[in-house]
Amino acid sequence: MPLIDTIYTTYHSGGVTIVIIFALSLIMWFLILERFWHLQSTGLSSNLSICHDSLKGKGVLGRIVAIIYPMSQDERAKALDEAILAETYALKRFEGSIAVLAATLPLLGLIGTVSGMITMFDAFSLSGMKDGRQVSQGISQALLTTQAGLLTSLPGVFAYQKICKMRGSIEHGFGVLRLMCKESHS
Repeated sequence: MPLIDTIYTTYHSGGVTIVIIFALSLIMWFLILERFWHLQSTGLSSNLSICHDSLKGKGVLGRIVAIIYPMSQDERAKALDEAILAETYALKRFEGSIAVLAATLPLLGLIGTVSGMITMFDAFSLSGMKDGRQVSQGISQALLTTQAGLLTSLPGVFAYQKICKMRGSIEHGFGVLRLMCKESHS
């Protein structure tokens, strides 16, 4: 049961704040992995890939082409815009939540820092400098929660940026598809 002992020791050292940080971090990583999986499944790598995949009915562009292909030229423009709007909404799903969680985790670490410092000052006022253990627990809590907040947040910020870049690539594919439809209409 070393894992349970480690969890208990971490909780005892960091207080409730560290549990909240780890719980929110797990939620953030669940959302990040879901977004990576979703965006990878739509997969675009180049303009050639955009054309090839959309003609074969693969990925997000393939779904859009499958919707608009059987329509007349006049119906295609409106249907294309509606399909792109629906897909764009699905692409941006959870992005805001990931950004908020990545920004909130260091702030929770600061709350733990303040809480640890309060514990430390309480130990000073109650026992003076006689009880070093009580003082060190406050310092430990302050440092541990700050570290946890930063360490869980920074990878989330980088993952968020990667997700935005992947989505931008797919949205670029939407623009290429619009141009392809306009050229075929002319």
